[in-house]
Amino acid sequence: MSAPLVSLVTPFYNTAPYLDECIRSVLRQTWANWEYVLLDNCSTDGSSDIAERHAREEPRIRLLRNPSLLGQVDNYNRALSQISPQSKYCLLVQADDWIMPECVERMVNLAESDAQIGVVTSYHLEGERVVGGPLPASVSVLNGREACRQTLRGQLSVFGSPTTVMYRADIIRSREAFFEGTRHHEDTDALFRTLRDWNIGFVHQVLSFVRVDNQSITSAVRRFEPFALDAFLRSRLYTDEFFTPEEAAPMKRRAETNYLKFLAARCFRPHRKELFAYHRRGLATIGYRIPRGRLAALVLWELLDYIGNPKQTLIRMLRRG
Repeated sequence: MSAPLVSLVTPFYNTAPYLDECIRSVLRQTWANWEYVLLDNCSTDGSSDIAERHAREEPRIRLLRNPSLLGQVDNYNRALSQISPQSKYCLLVQADDWIMPECVERMVNLAESDAQIGVVTSYHLEGERVVGGPLPASVSVLNGREACRQTLRGQLSVFGSPTTVMYRADIIRSREAFFEGTRHHEDTDALFRTLRDWNIGFVHQVLSFVRVDNQSITSAVRRFEPFALDAFLRSRLYTDEFFTPEEAAPMKRRAETNYLKFLAARCFRPHRKELFAYHRRGLATIGYRIPRGRLAALVLWELLDYIGNPKQTLIRMLRRG
């Protein structure tokens, strides 16, 4: 039996400082049967020249160009739409990231071991920090719905970023636009949708590098603490689907309270206007409005801490009463 074809995909726009390293990481793969789709989104910084040089030297690379500039989600969807009809697996490698030499081989070998695995992830580096799991070393396959439940409980972190996730190509091809542009984190949404019906495989090895020190969209918003917003959005969007009503209701209440406490504490931080604007945009994707009364009460509670921490005194007084 011949080795399955893997489509690697890199959409890029003005990523000249990182693109060569990204492409070279694909060229170093120990898995030989691959194609590499590079999609230039009207770059103006020399990125296209870098991609063209590699495409001339490697016949497995297909360099494509958008006729006009697309938004990031549309650009990613167009790139995914160009994969070969013969490919069995697909890995999107973001242009400012890179993958380890054994990445594709280790992921494919695990996927081939179980026909119910639709997604494979692994440990990865974010800068110098290892991210992923935790899963016991003996567990390499997890029921998809259970993985979603553990993720929503905050017990598991295996979703990662687009670079860390390999899909069965038929899952990519099953949707005209794989990533939903109306979602705040369209890659996370795609994983929740996929894992309704498929299992997830996890390789206990660091297989990719996600850059956090550049000027990408993801890196630029880190100062706005997007993970608190993501946790709240996940609770609103997916808890009802993966838990019983009796389980879901208290989880959603707890998630909302924790999120409002987070916002209240940030009212006294620098850049709070930009932070709140970022969070409001994310909340708007699910039609959620911050309840001003509850937030104001929590802000007042936080303020008490800021002026000498009389809160503990107040609590003691209330208990005595």
